[in-house]
Parts: sequence; structure tokens; C-alpha cells
Amino acid sequence: MSTCAVMLVRDEADIIEVTVRHLLFHVDEVLVTVFPSTDGTREILEALPIRLRFEPEVRHSQPEEMTALAMEALERGHEWLVPCDADEIWHYRYSDQRIADFLETLEVMVAKARIFTHIPTSEDPPDENPVKRIGYRHTRPKKFKVACRLGPELRIGTGNHRVHYGTEAAMIRKGLEVRHFPFRSEEQSVRKYRNQAEAWGRDTARLGGLFSECPAEDDSLVYDPAPLRS
Repeated sequence: MSTCAVMLVRDEADIIEVTVRHLLFHVDEVLVTVFPSTDGTREILEALPIRLRFEPEVRHSQPEEMTALAMEALERGHEWLVPCDADEIWHYRYSDQRIADFLETLEVMVAKARIFTHIPTSEDPPDENPVKRIGYRHTRPKKFKVACRLGPELRIGTGNHRVHYGTEAAMIRKGLEVRHFPFRSEEQSVRKYRNQAEAWGRDTARLGGLFSECPAEDDSLVYDPAPLRS
């Protein structure tokens, strides 16, 4: 049994190599579609041991693009799929077990993953790796992502929050966790906002609450660095 991670990427040069190398520990293969980028993202991806597709135009078709990657993963013989984003660090929350090994033990179709968002703070050390630098996260999860069994009926929902098979699918809600790093610097945050607005045809990013001046006094935050592997 094998597991594949898939993602769509654009302008994520500061984090994409960290994310991919982490995934390569947890899964058996990584498939990526890269859209036109201006920050060197494509060149970073070309140097990594992944299967890479190039998309020449930016368009509002995230569910369709992710589903196409899922079907490619199915054709390549994989049985489980981890649909993720470039700014997400997935892990098994109870130990350093590989995600692929955890999924192999399941008899359900879908495994939910809690999302905890990390935010920059005044106490962050000067580390170029944003996952190591940004150690504070929200204490409560916001939404879920899902890993899923591959099959010809599988369709990936918007934002990778849901999947559809045409029938109800058995699900497990414990085991997986996602650490989300959506905003990592002022420059990157502005670029992310502009890229989302272009891709979706409207403003979608929320830029409020992206930095904490006194994280130790903020009850909504806890210092809990992501368990990064490479």
C-alpha cells in the first residue's frame, strides 16, 4: 500500500522546499502542479525528487486541478492521497510515525486532520526556515483537511476540506494534524493576497491578526513548534 501527496503551488519560494522534504519523509511520492511564479518557486521544485507538472495559466479551478492530480496518483498505483497546500506541515499527532504508515492501518475511506494556524510574533528567532522560526500557533483548530483513499469516483472539494465519492464514506477524526503557515512575512503576505485575488477573481485573504506583539500574554496562542521532518 502506498500514499501520495498532491498540491498546487504558486509563489511559495520561502517554504516550498521545507514542505516537500517534510512530505517526502511521510509519503511515498509527491505530485505538484506549479503555476506561473515570480519568486523562483518553479526552479526550487525542479531540483526536488518529485513528479512536477507545469500549468502556464492561473485559473479558478482548484477542485478540478486537485482531482486531476488525484487521478494521476491513482494511475500510478497509489492507494491513499494527502491533498495539501504548500504552506502546510502534515503529521501524525501522537508520535513521529509516518503518515503513510498510519493510513495503512485504517479501514475507513477518509481521515480528518485538524488545522492549527501558526502566526509570526515578536519572539520569533532570526531563522530563514519559517516553520522553525514561527513557533506560536492558535490554541484551537480552525476547520479540517482530509486524507482519503483513491478511487475513480473521488472528487476533491474546494480548499481540500472535503472529498466526494458519490456515496457516504466512513471517516476517522483522530490521528492527523496540520500546521498551517499562511503568513510568514510582510512581502509574502501581500503577494499571497494579490495572487488569491487574481486566481479567484475576488479578495479572499484576510490580513487581520497576522502578528502578535506579546504572544506569552495572548491566551489564544501557545508555543508549540511544528514537528518538522526532512
